Amino acid sequence: MDTLDRLTADQRDKLQNFQAITNQEDLDAALAILENHGWDLQRSVHSVFEEVGTDDHLPEDAPQPASSTSTNSTTSGGLQRQTVSLWTLLTLPVTLPLRIAWAILSYAASFLPPSLRPIPRPPAAQTTRSTTPRDLKAAAARFLLDFEQIYGTLHPQFFQGTYTQALQKAKSEIRYLLVYLHSPEHDDTSGFCRQTLGSESLSSFLIQKNILVWAGDVRNSEEFQVSNILSATKYPFLAIIAPHQSSLKVVERIEGPCSPDEVIAAVTRVIEQVDPQLLSIRAERQAREQARMIREQQDEAYQASLRADQEKERRAREEREKQEKEREAAEKAEKNREARIEAKKKRKQHLTDTLPAEPDASESQLSKLSIRLPSGERVVRRFRADDTMQNLYDFVETRDLLPLEFDVDFVIVNTYPRKVYVNMEETLRDAGLVPNASLVVEEKIEEDE
Repeated sequence: MDTLDRLTADQRDKLQNFQAITNQEDLDAALAILENHGWDLQRSVHSVFEEVGTDDHLPEDAPQPASSTSTNSTTSGGLQRQTVSLWTLLTLPVTLPLRIAWAILSYAASFLPPSLRPIPRPPAAQTTRSTTPRDLKAAAARFLLDFEQIYGTLHPQFFQGTYTQALQKAKSEIRYLLVYLHSPEHDDTSGFCRQTLGSESLSSFLIQKNILVWAGDVRNSEEFQVSNILSATKYPFLAIIAPHQSSLKVVERIEGPCSPDEVIAAVTRVIEQVDPQLLSIRAERQAREQARMIREQQDEAYQASLRADQEKERRAREEREKQEKEREAAEKAEKNREARIEAKKKRKQHLTDTLPAEPDASESQLSKLSIRLPSGERVVRRFRADDTMQNLYDFVETRDLLPLEFDVDFVIVNTYPRKVYVNMEETLRDAGLVPNASLVVEEKIEEDE
């Protein structure tokens, strides 16, 4: 129990599938095989099938194909192989011509139509054909092609995959699996394939009941191992496998020749007996699926709510950062304004203290200016004609310019024709303000520059 407790749910599921497929009841042995293959179920099952590639690896009670010999079933190890090799050398003068004749006959038979070709038998030294993982995937397609060439295209819809994949599909979809083990060497095989498997009523029945059908040639290593697992002792052989609790179970075997009606009757009996259990399994799975969908919907709703909260928090954070920047900018602007005001106050005081006295009226070359301030007050003052516009601006700056703010700049303009005086080095004479003029003080705007 401690061993199973440390496994994940996926590993426990693979362990159950592996034991169901290989009929391996030893838990430690099954775990060792799966761990050695990185919990790859397909590779683990294939490794078991590879072990039965030759007679040296077959269990003593395994059913043998009709053409196999029992030479290697009584002794084992290098001694047996050494004896066989010596015998082969001694009989070579006899067996070599026979082998050559067999090769010539096989080549000649390849030109006959598929239905008339003799069924090839494996040599006595090898009862099964070794397969690689790629061969296992191609075996179903090869079997279908050979079957249709010999027996025709009317047959059940064979699953195009390995036995392991068929079991996994049956379990995942909670379907019945009908397994057909094909042994061309048995006399009843041809009639069974043409009359029973070639029956339209059987094919329609299997489609109607949504039954998965897998077939394989027992001359291949995987299919031969399947025959051992299913305890096939007579051919043609059919087995009906159904989901049982958390694994799969063989619920019916049909061995020997039989009619389509007998197959249909057997499958119908199984369905009547097992369907209540399958309904329960389907209901449990549906409940789990619904629970999973509810969890997914809840998770999605939670994630959506989380994203909305995160987006809301992001916007709030951006708004806070924006307000903070605006506050900092306002504080900085206010500090700059206060600094300008303080600088202007100091400048105004300095100009007031250093402003030259108004020229005497008796002097020549004077400019008498009437200046209207922003408050409406009018100031009249004399300036020398050679005074600059800077002297005029300095005088105006010493006056009270309300309602203009203290930090606001001003300009001096001539209203008619309108002219803004901005050249501080220009003299009053050059500006056309001699002998007199009427001027206005206004708030400076950008276009006055």
